Amino acid sequence: MDSSETVKKFISCYNEFDLDGMLELLTDDIVFENIIGGNTDVRTTGIAEFENLAGTSLNLFEERKQTVIKMTLDGSSVNVEIDFYGKIAEDLPNGLKKGDELKLKGRSVYKMKDGKICSLTDIS
Repeated sequence: MDSSETVKKFISCYNEFDLDGMLELLTDDIVFENIIGGNTDVRTTGIAEFENLAGTSLNLFEERKQTVIKMTLDGSSVNVEIDFYGKIAEDLPNGLKKGDELKLKGRSVYKMKDGKICSLTDIS
């Protein structure tokens, strides 16, 4: 599977709430960062930390979907422009309420190693 196919499969697993499918596509030393407005708000290192974060976030949404707008390859990186839609599953401490809808535009940078994702940075 080439890099773009791996990323497409990862996004498909994400959209389907398939945590095991996502984890299969990651290296054991995966680094994940979520950057909002230029500030890193979450960072995990290693597959166990990623699994914990991703498992927790599964419960935050009734529905969620990343739609790929554009995908470009740059060496060992795959850059993806996305539209994100999510419907909140429960009232959250940040003020979002059950049933609220989120619509965001962002991009993700996937870095690859040995056919798997070794780094994922979400930027919005």
